[in-house]
Amino acid sequence: MKTGAYTVESIENGQVKLLYRKDELIEELLPVASFDFAIKEGDLISIQLKDGKRCITYLQKETEDVKAYVKSLREQLLNRKQQ
Repeated sequence: MKTGAYTVESIENGQVKLLYRKDELIEELLPVASFDFAIKEGDLISIQLKDGKRCITYLQKETEDVKAYVKSLREQLLNRKQQ
Protein backbone atom coordinates (compact mmCIF):
# COMPACT_ATOMS: atom_id res chain seq x y z
CA MET A 1 0.00 0.00 0.00
CA LYS A 2 1.29 3.44 -0.95
CA THR A 3 1.63 6.09 1.72
CA GLY A 4 -0.22 9.36 1.22
CA ALA A 5 -3.75 10.72 0.96
CA TYR A 6 -6.76 8.58 0.04
CA THR A 7 -10.46 9.23 -0.53
CA VAL A 8 -13.03 6.90 1.05
CA GLU A 9 -14.89 5.77 -2.08
CA SER A 10 -17.32 3.34 -0.46
CA ILE A 11 -17.99 1.21 2.61
CA GLU A 12 -19.60 -2.18 1.98
CA ASN A 13 -19.68 -5.51 3.79
CA GLY A 14 -17.20 -4.34 6.42
CA GLN A 15 -14.68 -3.21 3.78
CA VAL A 16 -13.57 0.33 3.01
CA LYS A 17 -12.64 1.04 -0.62
CA LEU A 18 -9.99 3.75 -0.85
CA LEU A 19 -8.81 5.68 -3.91
CA TYR A 20 -5.25 7.00 -3.88
CA ARG A 21 -5.47 10.80 -4.38
CA LYS A 22 -2.44 11.08 -6.68
CA ASP A 23 -3.76 8.37 -9.01
CA GLU A 24 -7.39 7.38 -8.50
CA LEU A 25 -6.88 4.28 -10.61
CA ILE A 26 -5.11 2.82 -7.55
CA GLU A 27 -7.65 1.24 -5.21
CA GLU A 28 -7.07 -0.30 -1.79
CA LEU A 29 -9.42 -2.26 0.47
CA LEU A 30 -9.16 -2.16 4.24
CA PRO A 31 -11.44 -3.62 6.90
CA VAL A 32 -13.56 -1.05 8.74
CA ALA A 33 -11.87 -2.28 11.93
CA SER A 34 -8.60 -0.69 10.66
CA PHE A 35 -10.00 2.74 11.51
CA ASP A 36 -10.08 4.02 15.09
CA PHE A 37 -12.41 6.86 14.08
CA ALA A 38 -15.76 7.05 12.30
CA ILE A 39 -15.50 7.30 8.52
CA LYS A 40 -17.96 7.92 5.73
CA GLU A 41 -17.88 8.12 1.96
CA GLY A 42 -16.04 11.18 0.69
CA ASP A 43 -13.74 11.51 3.70
CA LEU A 44 -10.05 12.06 3.09
CA ILE A 45 -7.51 10.12 5.10
CA SER A 46 -3.75 9.87 5.25
CA ILE A 47 -1.89 6.57 5.47
CA GLN A 48 1.70 6.70 6.70
CA LEU A 49 4.17 4.15 8.04
CA LYS A 50 5.58 4.77 11.52
CA ASP A 51 7.99 2.24 13.00
CA GLY A 52 6.82 -0.28 10.40
CA LYS A 53 3.16 0.09 11.38
CA ARG A 54 0.38 1.63 9.30
CA CYS A 55 -0.91 4.89 10.80
CA ILE A 56 -4.27 6.16 9.49
CA THR A 57 -5.27 9.77 10.12
CA TYR A 58 -8.50 11.59 9.27
CA LEU A 59 -7.79 14.73 7.20
CA GLN A 60 -10.55 16.99 8.55
CA LYS A 61 -9.52 20.28 6.94
CA GLU A 62 -8.88 18.70 3.54
CA THR A 63 -12.23 16.87 3.71
CA GLU A 64 -14.06 20.09 4.56
CA ASP A 65 -12.27 21.97 1.77
CA VAL A 66 -13.22 19.37 -0.85
CA LYS A 67 -16.83 19.28 0.32
CA ALA A 68 -17.05 23.10 0.18
CA TYR A 69 -15.59 23.07 -3.34
CA VAL A 70 -18.09 20.45 -4.53
CA LYS A 71 -20.96 22.38 -2.95
CA SER A 72 -19.81 25.54 -4.75
CA LEU A 73 -19.67 23.73 -8.10
CA ARG A 74 -23.13 22.27 -7.54
CA GLU A 75 -24.55 25.73 -6.77
CA GLN A 76 -22.94 27.17 -9.90
CA LEU A 77 -24.50 24.44 -12.03
CA LEU A 78 -27.92 24.94 -10.48
CA ASN A 79 -27.70 28.70 -11.01
CA ARG A 80 -26.86 28.17 -14.71
CA LYS A 81 -29.91 25.99 -15.20
CA GLN A 82 -32.17 28.63 -13.62
CA GLN A 83 -30.97 31.44 -15.89
